[in-house]
Amino acid sequence: MVEDNESLGYDSGAYRYAINKYVDEYKYFFFTHDDTYPRKHFWADRMIYQLESSDVVALTTFHNNWDSEEQFQFVRSLMKNQAVEKDTYRGIFGPIFATTPNVLRKVKEAGYLNYEVVDKVVTAQGMERGWGYIFGEMECTVSQMYPEDGPIQLFEYHGDMYDAYITHVLVRRS
Repeated sequence: MVEDNESLGYDSGAYRYAINKYVDEYKYFFFTHDDTYPRKHFWADRMIYQLESSDVVALTTFHNNWDSEEQFQFVRSLMKNQAVEKDTYRGIFGPIFATTPNVLRKVKEAGYLNYEVVDKVVTAQGMERGWGYIFGEMECTVSQMYPEDGPIQLFEYHGDMYDAYITHVLVRRS
């Protein structure tokens, strides 16, 4: 499915659009960064298998190294200015992850999708960290997809080679 939308915020803006529009229509959601595509055909099946024991399956996670104070402040505002410590939760690379509608409904109901895009780059980079905080605060279990494979082995990354952000939100009905 390909849709044009006026969503701001690069990849997480597209994620927000898909969650708001399709959360009740699909069994699984796979979110991938705009400039990546899978190199191995079995990645979705692996993520589904891991969703049997985790609420969220990240391609990989990372220690929160903040690129700027603006990113940190954006995540603080996303988290309703709770006492957010810089290293509380791990970031989600990309953000590339899979989850279910039940988790996404809780994210939506908690108001985490009601953020203001302060700057497209700050928002996009901040959400790599922000999704980790959201899932952590919601007490979701987050697993990594075979971290020994590493993201380069499973997904091809092309950097910001496109003028338009095309984010893949892949879904499976059953």
